[in-house]
Amino acid sequence: MNDEKLKDPTNMANAFNNFFITITDKLNIQQIQQGDAISILKDSFPRNIPSLKIIPTIKKEITSIIHSLKPKKVISLQ
Repeated sequence: MNDEKLKDPTNMANAFNNFFITITDKLNIQQIQQGDAISILKDSFPRNIPSLKIIPTIKKEITSIIHSLKPKKVISLQ
């Protein structure tokens, strides 16, 4: 944060939260100044943006996938 590494987990969480709370305001300003969202994406990613294929799904499928995931070890930040 401000070219300084944060060590305290609470400060890290607050900085992370603050970024996501304020980013929408910054993006909204850019959108007004630069045009629509697709233009902003194209400007942000100079390479070709890969196309996405959206496959319809149902809640039961998502729930099944989540339950099938194996938990990973949590790494302490302290």
